Formats: sequence, structure tokens, C-alpha cells
Amino acid sequence: MNRNFILSCFGLEEANLSSCNEVFNEEDNVITYYIEFLRNTSCCPFCGSTHLNVKGYYNPCLNGSILHNVKIFLRPKIRRYLCMCCKKTFKENVNISPFKKRISEKVIENIKIDLCKKLTYTFIASEYNVSVTNVINIFDSMADIPRHQLPKVMCVDEFKFVNDARHKSRYPFVMSEPFTSKIIDIVEYRTKDVLVDYFTKIPAFQRNFVEFYVTDMNETYRYIHKKFFPNSIHIVDHFHIYELFTSQLQSLRIRIMKENMNEHNTEEYKCLKKNWRYFLMRKHKALSILVDENGMCEDVYFKIERMFRHYPEFSYLYNSREEFFDVMVKMKDYEETEQWMDFFIQKFADSTIPELRSIGRSFINWKTEIINAYAKNKYGFCLTNAVAEANNKSIKSLINIANGYTNFSRFRKRMLYIDAFKHIKKE
Repeated sequence: MNRNFILSCFGLEEANLSSCNEVFNEEDNVITYYIEFLRNTSCCPFCGSTHLNVKGYYNPCLNGSILHNVKIFLRPKIRRYLCMCCKKTFKENVNISPFKKRISEKVIENIKIDLCKKLTYTFIASEYNVSVTNVINIFDSMADIPRHQLPKVMCVDEFKFVNDARHKSRYPFVMSEPFTSKIIDIVEYRTKDVLVDYFTKIPAFQRNFVEFYVTDMNETYRYIHKKFFPNSIHIVDHFHIYELFTSQLQSLRIRIMKENMNEHNTEEYKCLKKNWRYFLMRKHKALSILVDENGMCEDVYFKIERMFRHYPEFSYLYNSREEFFDVMVKMKDYEETEQWMDFFIQKFADSTIPELRSIGRSFINWKTEIINAYAKNKYGFCLTNAVAEANNKSIKSLINIANGYTNFSRFRKRMLYIDAFKHIKKE
């Protein structure tokens, strides 16, 4: 171990020391440096007298554990003086950094770097042989990260922060930029009044910079768009359109099973019950998985085809979903997309299947936003909320490794530091 390097972590130079002894405890893997300073105090700081006596010594224990799994301590021997004139006592003035702390600047610097990674406070504390409270205090002393500039394409979503349904901040609101995947900001509540107050504080010229606004089918988000981003194009994310179909497909499957309980021993009923995960996927993907899992897919394929013939309602909704996405991914201009949307809205509205009519009503309600999702824009490709979903996954992973957070402000600050550090590493 380089002694000069360790001493420099405390702001010390060996030339200012009268002694420096290194003791290594192999059993506990601890290195301790016992040091004594050259006498440099010549007068009393209170009265200026030079008549001083050494009253005793002060022996603090300073943490300099800059290496993982190795504990490093500094035990300086600091003189305490008694002024023979004014009878006041004072400690020797020595240069031990940082002032009034028992942790070296190098350790604090390393802790700050680790706080920008997905590591728990407890893990960081154990790595540097400090308390969890010390780590949290160091993090709280770090500067707050302000909201980033609003981007041209803004993806918004929410994530679950706490499981308690009565908790106000159960679902915070997060904004992301899709091209860099940067988190713009995290707002504690996704409620309308909180978001209105938040966006009101952002100057209009910054809000007008947003050209595309990507969300799920949430009425609050639509209200925010109309009030604060009227010049931008509102897009409903593809995933939530697909989720609209899958949720109704699942509802129909359950309804059919309840209505046909007397057929529970038939192959068709068992196929409908057993293969529900495959029905939530696109047809080509489901078939590829079935091939991988069953080798020869022929038998399973024919069972599914028989099930479709036996339950025509389920088959119709399933194939309507396939038809919708096969057509919509090929769209180019707004007019063509609108024509096909009108076709599907009419088709679903005329259906005798309640679940399909429900999809049709949602399509009517969100018609413009869905058209915007598939019509080609100035970037030449469809904009989605995939980045926001990825950021949500990253946020949830931080919550999970910490077994939950209770302080939202600290969590927001920590997440923004982690996100900023991630982008610095990329650069």
C-alpha cells in the first residue's frame, strides 16, 4: 500500500509528520496509520501568549477506506494545549481534510461515484466501511438535478412507486426523450391538478418546442396536451393499442369458457384454456414459439385451428386484431390511415361481439391520436413510447433492489443522477 497516497487522501504530507507507523491486521484485513505531527503551534489563539503547556492528546479515528474489502484508518495523535496566561485550552491546528469529518475526501468522492450507479445505500456503506446514514447524508449534500429542456419528441408514462392504493404518489409521472433515452423529469403525482401546476411553471416558449407528444390512452394526458401542447401532434403508443386488443381478447376467452363449462373435457375447450399466452401474441410469433417448444408444430396448429372453428367469436376477434396490425403498419400518409381507421371503426361497430364493439368505441374516442400513431411523420418512421417503457423498467429495477423507497424527493434525485451518469459513460 502506498503510504504517501493514503496520506494525500487526508490532505497530509509526510514532511509535516514527526512519525508515521503502518499496522496491518491480517485477520480483520485492516490497515491503520498512527501519525504524529511536528509541533507547529507557537502562541495561544485567544490571548497570543507563547506560554503553552501540552495538557494531553486527542486521538480521532478517521476512515480512509478507498479500496473495496480493505479497511483503512488514520489515527492521528493531536496535541491539546493549555495557555498558562488565559488558562484556556485548544487543540493543535493540523491540516486533516475534510474539516470536522471522519471520512477522507477520497472516500466521499468514491461514494458519490457509486451513488450514480444502481447500488443500494447499504451496499455502498458496507463497501467503504461507513454507516448508511453517512451515505445518505453525502447523497443529500449533492446538488439537485434540475429538469432538462423539453425535447421535440416527448414520451410520457407513469410507473408504480408504492403498492398502497391510498398513497398519493402511487403512480409518479415520468417524461423521456426517445432518441437519447434521457429522462427529462419525474413528477411525484400524475393527477390533473399536480400536472397542471407543474406545466404552468414551464414558460410557453419551452412548451412550444415540443412537436410530438406520445402517451397511452389516459384522459389526463390528453387534457395536458390540449392545454399546454396544442401545437404538437398527440400520438397514442402502439403498445397500448395492442394492449386494448389483448385485454378484450382475454375477456372474450374467459366469457366463452364460462358459457361453455359443459365442454370442459373437449379438446377445443382445453386448447382455449391452455394456450391463452399464445393468443396474446401476434400469430407469426406464437407459431415460432410453438415450433420451438413442440418440435413438430403440425399437431398443435391443427388443434388451434379446430378450436377457432368451434368458437367463431374468438376466431373473429383474433383475426380482426391480426388484420388491423397487418394493415396499419403499412400506412404512409394521414389520409390513407384515416380511411382505414374509418373502415375498422365501422367493422367493429357492426360486430355482434361486445368485446369488439368496445374496441370500436375506444377507436372513436382516440381516432386522431391513433391515426397519428401510424401515419408517417417528418422522421419517416412511427414514434412509440418504447423508450419511456425502458426507462420505467430501469426505474422499477432501482426500486426493487432497494426493496422500495419512502422518500420520493430523494428517489427522484437518485434516479436522475443514475440516468445522467449513464449518458456521461456513453459519451
